[in-house]
Amino acid sequence: MSRLKSKGLSVGVLTLWVVGCSDQHGGLLQYIEQVKAIPASKIEALPELVVIESFEFDAGNVRDPFKPLEKMSAEMQGYDALSNAVHPDYSRLKEAMEFMPLDTLRMVGTVFFQLELWGLVETLNGKIYRVRAGDYMGLDHGEIVAIKDASIELLEMVSGSEPGVWVKRKAKLEILQ
Repeated sequence: MSRLKSKGLSVGVLTLWVVGCSDQHGGLLQYIEQVKAIPASKIEALPELVVIESFEFDAGNVRDPFKPLEKMSAEMQGYDALSNAVHPDYSRLKEAMEFMPLDTLRMVGTVFFQLELWGLVETLNGKIYRVRAGDYMGLDHGEIVAIKDASIELLEMVSGSEPGVWVKRKAKLEILQ
């Protein structure tokens, strides 16, 4: 008797499986037929290729716009700007604040210590550093030249437009109120 129940159960499961799988791809086939029935659209032709004639600029005695002004003025004075140019001191050990971009640092105050005014600078992680004139900070070799009650003034060295040429520029951190 159990053998008959087992056979009947197997036949029933097999029948349900065959019936369930018979219409498995019906929806997919119907969708494919709908897509095939859509008329094809026309592709526009590519525009004609227009040939542009080249133009050669002859500057004559006009200043070269790609040469930095500092180098031109040095050449006019009779010496090479590269030999007398400013450049970073790579033999100096970098300070902790030189590994942080200047725009991530924030001046939070000043303190009078050892007979001089020091600046207090906060980093992104909330750590506060005490800095004074002569210290360096920022990624562009920025030397602190002055500390005032509401600002820290720096002189940075950035590479110029030509290799080996360095240019000094001013930067400032101010207390935000």
